[in-house]
Amino acid sequence: MNKGPAYFKALKVIDSCTSEDHFDATREYLDNFFNVFVKNAGSYLEHKAALELFEILIDKFHSKLNKIIK
Repeated sequence: MNKGPAYFKALKVIDSCTSEDHFDATREYLDNFFNVFVKNAGSYLEHKAALELFEILIDKFHSKLNKIIK
């Protein structure tokens, strides 16, 4: 499965967050990313690659959330 477009869209969604409602919606988008690409990976290598991308997204999400909260 091609994760590229969904990954780059997730980055844009995270960058556009400005309120709690945005973060709630972004959290749902990240959950969907996880369910589609990590849980449904066909092989170990696909799973590992998707999980690495997911971890980057989660780190970016938390970093942006901490900037907004402070």
